[in-house]
Amino acid sequence: TFNEEVQLVFSCEKAFAAQMKLGQLSPKAQKQTFYSMGIRGIEAAIRRDKSNLPAHVIFLSDGEATDPESYVQDVNKLRKKRPKDLLKIYTIGFGQSAKVNVGEEDFQYLQQLASLGNGHFQRCGASLASLTGAFTAVTSTISRSRGSSRRSGGE
Repeated sequence: TFNEEVQLVFSCEKAFAAQMKLGQLSPKAQKQTFYSMGIRGIEAAIRRDKSNLPAHVIFLSDGEATDPESYVQDVNKLRKKRPKDLLKIYTIGFGQSAKVNVGEEDFQYLQQLASLGNGHFQRCGASLASLTGAFTAVTSTISRSRGSSRRSGGE
């Protein structure tokens, strides 16, 4: 979890186990949304993984980044350490869109993060069923990409 601080709750879990652990969390929306803290959490999880397997990250947020310049710098630093096939960041924007004015984009920073991370963005509503559906869609994409990567000799 992240806001102005980061707390690594779990890492290196299979999709079903991760989904179960997410269901047991009771996060509280508070403080500001610093994506750079989430990126630092990704980096910490990668350092903990001694198997050095490709990292497939699911980054969930209900808010817009309050640090757009610094999180992009942190993602770019991480991308240099982990080439394209070794890191994919998938993002899920949930709840009401953070846009306030008609001219604002819908979860633009999460979409940007997914693009920078060679993953993709998924939007969902505020219900548990909607969030579960989005998580299932993303994990299915990860499973398919791992399967095609294995068949082509990538993993």
